Amino acid sequence: MPPRLPFLFTLLALLVTGCRGNDGAVKLTVSYSGFKPGCIRVGVKDAQGPGEPRTMELSGKGAPTGGMVTVAAFREAGWGTTLTVTAEAFETDCSATAVAATSGTVTVNPGDVAEKELKLEATDNDQDGYVSNANPGGTDCDDSNTGAGRHPGAQEALQRPGRQLRRHGG
Repeated sequence: MPPRLPFLFTLLALLVTGCRGNDGAVKLTVSYSGFKPGCIRVGVKDAQGPGEPRTMELSGKGAPTGGMVTVAAFREAGWGTTLTVTAEAFETDCSATAVAATSGTVTVNPGDVAEKELKLEATDNDQDGYVSNANPGGTDCDDSNTGAGRHPGAQEALQRPGRQLRRHGG
């Protein structure tokens, strides 16, 4: 076990049992396959109560074909024991349209740490970081093209006999 992992587990245990009033927490693992998101947004909220979810945005980690992130989400004072957890993935940053989303519920009792896994799937066949437009929110109209500079937003090259013209944008 890498030396930092015991420290992180100890820190999580201290936060759950002492520093947060012992309201409970969920260890949320978000896995993704078929693509590597530029951003992942996770959220947690009281399943029965009103209000906005507490969210966190994370940079994508892992290989172009998949990976996972794990976060701790604490149950807020006044929330019920059933929480709704959500995960959304985005191509480049969290301001675009999500290319994959999922949600679920988990029961978190005071003083406990519950575990929940959410799975996100999308298709990026050419592994250029842009999801096929066959997926909602995807922007890659030619997901079979493995050319290094061929993706939405890349500099466009126009070919004419005897010379090459370049145009920015797409």
